[in-house]
Amino acid sequence: MTVSSMLAKAYRANNILITCGLSLESDTGSFEAHAPSIADTLKSATDIVGEIIDGLDTLVPAKRPSCEPHGPAMLFDRWKALRASQKAIAASHLGSPDNPPELDQLESQSEALSQQIARCVPKTDTDAAAMLEWCIQDSNGAILSDLYPQAQRAVIDYLTSKGGSLSLVA
Repeated sequence: MTVSSMLAKAYRANNILITCGLSLESDTGSFEAHAPSIADTLKSATDIVGEIIDGLDTLVPAKRPSCEPHGPAMLFDRWKALRASQKAIAASHLGSPDNPPELDQLESQSEALSQQIARCVPKTDTDAAAMLEWCIQDSNGAILSDLYPQAQRAVIDYLTSKGGSLSLVA
């Protein structure tokens, strides 16, 4: 994929996202009726952005830190503990109009760990599994983050280098 084709795709994704934003902001009151088509349109934009990221990965291979001395598995364990703390604090303040400041601090720490996990290079199968499990748990089955393709690419690269070749079925 060339830089010009990636740029064209980026403009296309931008236009799709602008259209979705305008649809969501409209005062027609029929969001429920249009929700499936908006979801499909957002999925299209996500696919395009994914293609752009893949293209950029092939043009400029990412330099990933090794995460030494903390591998992705250890970082993932810390991330899970932070998430459990967040849930406990949120549950204890249920019904309160304001979020406690410690909840924002934990969210910030959780996001920093997420970025570290996504940028790591797995060195073991356990590390690779932890990175993929982080993608699943962090997304909660719905949320998409630009960090997930980074982590997934690192695992694919690890598995490819370990096994010689990896055939991906689209």
